[in-house]
Amino acid sequence: MENLKEIEHLRLFMAEAVEMLEDIKHKFGLFEKQRYHKFKSALDDFNKLSNQPVLDD
Repeated sequence: MENLKEIEHLRLFMAEAVEMLEDIKHKFGLFEKQRYHKFKSALDDFNKLSNQPVLDD
């Protein structure tokens, strides 16, 4: 259960980081924009995986 709390905390932290990046995205060069979108895609994938139910052994 502690891991779920930690995962949720990390998800909220990352969401805040993405919001901050969104605010300054217009100042990025092309390379940085590509890195940003790669990061955002990885975060979206993480969120999809972490929203799935956890199976206990």
